[in-house]
Amino acid sequence: MDLQDDDGYAALMLAAVNGHVEMAGLLLKAGADMDVQNIPDGHTALMLAAWNGQVEVARLLLELFADTKWRDDEGHTALLLAAKKGHVEIARLLLEAGADKDLQNGNGCTALMLAAWNGQVEMAQLLLEAGADVDLQDDDGYAALMLAAVNGHVEMAGLLLEAGANKDLHDHYSVTTTALMLAEERGHSEVATLLLSKGSQDG
Repeated sequence: MDLQDDDGYAALMLAAVNGHVEMAGLLLKAGADMDVQNIPDGHTALMLAAWNGQVEVARLLLELFADTKWRDDEGHTALLLAAKKGHVEIARLLLEAGADKDLQNGNGCTALMLAAWNGQVEMAQLLLEAGADVDLQDDDGYAALMLAAVNGHVEMAGLLLEAGANKDLHDHYSVTTTALMLAEERGHSEVATLLLSKGSQDG
């Protein structure tokens, strides 16, 4: 039942990837282990459903109490994977099931940071409404606002500032590496203008 193919996928994992909810249900009734991890990446069926945007499979697994705390080989949970891909409905289900909104991956990134990096505004709104910490920093000292600034996501930057993000945080290597400096360095004038309007200090 839980044997994995040459690519490291068990039958339930394949059902999760492809959104085959009826097949997943049959496999689970037959005793498939929903928390087993695949060999190449450390992904569970729930992680694969989250990554691939398979809402109904994710819902089924969570109704059967799939563990939201499992991490893959890079430290990602299902919530982090959903955030990275912008799958808002799955993220909502995971949060309702008790997923840790501030858990950090192997690089120190939270779900909010991943949403900020990718400009996933709706995802960020969901996480902020759930109480995500807006000023947590990754292993390099980058917070969500800084990541939004790096990529020029002005709507995201505005959302984070409204949520109380510290505009003057700097990374772990230089006190001058702030969101404003990152925006200016990369030519993101809209983000820079927004930050200046909120009182960020240039230089």
